[in-house]
Amino acid sequence: MEPMKLSFIALLDYLNRAILGMKDPRLASNATKYSLSDAVLGAFSVFFMQMTKVNLLRANLEGTQLINANLREANLSEAKLINTDLRYAQFGGANLSKACLEAADLTKASFRGADVSRADLSGAILIEANFGSSEGFGSIHFDKTFFWKTILPDGSIVSEP
Repeated sequence: MEPMKLSFIALLDYLNRAILGMKDPRLASNATKYSLSDAVLGAFSVFFMQMTKVNLLRANLEGTQLINANLREANLSEAKLINTDLRYAQFGGANLSKACLEAADLTKASFRGADVSRADLSGAILIEANFGSSEGFGSIHFDKTFFWKTILPDGSIVSEP
């Protein structure tokens, strides 16, 4: 059997048909202001949104899940990414100057070529993260940050339990 090619429109159509068969489990509240379809499609959009070159200057993304996010060349200067799940995120060429990534999970995130000057990574998890050729690494605030096999701008690898 040959695999079916699935376009975005076909996937969206399939998802809409599946939503029609769902029973809304929410109780009456402000959460029901939006339809179940809006809620499900909004959650779905995060997985397909391309965020390259997006301007998120001073954005508050605290506590969000941005696993595998493509944030290449994005402006995240002074953004709040506190307690954010950024595993496998791509920040190549992004501006993260003065960004607050306290307690963020940055496992396998890539910061190659990113400006990380004066960013706050206090309590962040940096397992196999890559800061190769990033700018401003020396000015990052690290306090209780967990490093494991993290690649530094000079190519050295640091692991501190």
